[in-house]
Amino acid sequence: MGRLSAFLAIMILMGSAVYAYSVKYETIVLAEQIAKHKLKISREKESIALLKAEWQFLNRPDRIQALVEQHSDLQPLQTQQIARWADVPVRKDSEDKIGQKLDTLGLSDVTSSLATPKKPATQSVRRPKVEQ
Repeated sequence: MGRLSAFLAIMILMGSAVYAYSVKYETIVLAEQIAKHKLKISREKESIALLKAEWQFLNRPDRIQALVEQHSDLQPLQTQQIARWADVPVRKDSEDKIGQKLDTLGLSDVTSSLATPKKPATQSVRRPKVEQ
């Protein structure tokens, strides 16, 4: 009985040693992955900072003004060009010549039935219109 308990104790000790080694190895691998990710993050932060600096450089007002003067023939806004909403004329409804032709040919119902999906046949209750 003493030999069996000693053998079991040695086996348990060896099993726990193997488990501890595997945990240590996994920890080392994960620590290396964390270090790689931290390095990637720092590189990305540097590239973001570089892109922000480049964006600020490209969006300088004096540079944009020079580009506008070089590539555009726009003139500064005059006060006479500003109008109130009430001064804007109301646009007339445009005539639908295709719709009128379809009406004269008697095909307006066909196109409207194709354009709108048919509702399933259900009974609906019509409510009378209440005038206010």
